[in-house]
Amino acid sequence: MFKKTTLFVSLAFAAASSFAADTIKIGSVLSVSGPAAFLGDPELKTLQLYVEKINAGGGVLGKKLELVHYDDGSDAAKANSFTKRLIESDKVHVLIG
Repeated sequence: MFKKTTLFVSLAFAAASSFAADTIKIGSVLSVSGPAAFLGDPELKTLQLYVEKINAGGGVLGKKLELVHYDDGSDAAKANSFTKRLIESDKVHVLIG
């Protein structure tokens, strides 16, 4: 329950700070493959379900959520690189990982 509440509060702040944007971009770097895939794969599926459910309910403050995800393959160097890409190139509003 705490994680869900934290997610919604983060999204509300992101929506408020990105009022001009059409969507709220959520960035995620998870280990969907590699040795930690048993953790990352269910996490990604859960995030996708939350985004679908929230968007079906009208989004956050009237804005749709967009999930931008990268699979780091359980490699810390890739995780670092993908996180920088999410911030600098993809311009996400919220990072989850």
